[in-house]
Amino acid sequence: MSPIKSRVILHFPGFEPLSTKQHRDRFERAANQTADIWNVSIKCNALYSTEGAGQFDVNACGQNWTTTTHYYVLDLTDHIEYLLSRRFLAVLTSGYAAFLKVIVYGGTWNYLRHAWRFGLFSIFPFLFMAIGISLAAFVAMMPMMIGISIGHLAWTIPLALTLFFYGFMPLANRLHTMLLFSDWKCAVDFATLNDTRLNARLDEMLAAAKAAFRNPADEYLIVSHSIGGNAAVHVIGRILEEEPQLLHNKSVIFASVGSGILQGALLRPARSMRVRAKLIATCPQIFWFDVQCLTDTSNFYKTKVAQLCGYRGERQPTVSFIRIKTMLSEKRYARIKRDLLRVHRQYVLGNDVRANYDYALMCAGPLPATSFAELKIGEFPAIDQDGSIKSN
Repeated sequence: MSPIKSRVILHFPGFEPLSTKQHRDRFERAANQTADIWNVSIKCNALYSTEGAGQFDVNACGQNWTTTTHYYVLDLTDHIEYLLSRRFLAVLTSGYAAFLKVIVYGGTWNYLRHAWRFGLFSIFPFLFMAIGISLAAFVAMMPMMIGISIGHLAWTIPLALTLFFYGFMPLANRLHTMLLFSDWKCAVDFATLNDTRLNARLDEMLAAAKAAFRNPADEYLIVSHSIGGNAAVHVIGRILEEEPQLLHNKSVIFASVGSGILQGALLRPARSMRVRAKLIATCPQIFWFDVQCLTDTSNFYKTKVAQLCGYRGERQPTVSFIRIKTMLSEKRYARIKRDLLRVHRQYVLGNDVRANYDYALMCAGPLPATSFAELKIGEFPAIDQDGSIKSN
């Protein structure tokens, strides 16, 4: 196994209201944890902007290796900020409209059929908000229900609104309910490609990705997390449609971690996404592996992504399983295990202990990303106690 001396990373983050700099700083924190765990050095340089992406360089080394990584962040920050900046009623109505479209487009049935945990997760925010609205409506309409003067609406309606916004909504926000409303609108837009703002951002990402592939490197690693997988499939698929020669004679790895590709691809209108997923799966220059975890309700556990996108050939993505409990200290895992979205973010955060999956080591270290796909839970990457690459 030849060590990787230079790497280009295209990171498509999930649906989080983080700036590009915050994504860079998050990686630096993960890299610092990884450096301590594996007894290596990982230094992140300052962020600077390139066309359609933020970029920073990472210099890492151990006893017998040195690796330079050019890290591109192809985020949805501006689009997410726009969605979250809308008025409450706009977020609410567009979210429920997206939920109805998901049902009509066959998404809910497909989610429950192929990954029932994700299916329940997809229903939760809308059901939870409906309960809150129903309780508020009950309080507001109480005078009419019990047959007293409707003049009492003058105080029951303000009471209902107060209970809803100051009693129910703080709990809803802790459960990320409104964030998920916007997330589902975004998922439908990835499937239909009807949102001009989102499409413009995909065009920017495409230009950035093409520029990144023109840089020489030993390895090109595409990391898509959560709904970022939808963006990654569209962008990489379009490269294969428009300029497939950019990938010729390159070692390209497509790592979908905690993948949300099927969140959009299982919707009936997502024909372009399914075609592009097939292009990625069948491209001989691309090794695709899908990182899945049982305790993450936001991923499609034990699914075959390309197959569910309609491709049934031999070049299916390799499925790599992780167990987040084994990646963290007992205390830290106990603190986060009930926060579903926090667990879901662990794919791109730092570990506390050595494990078969380590995000920063995969991105900045000397081992080919393909080697991580081969590791089972309980096995470790080939880095020795002194930070050197283990000899065969």
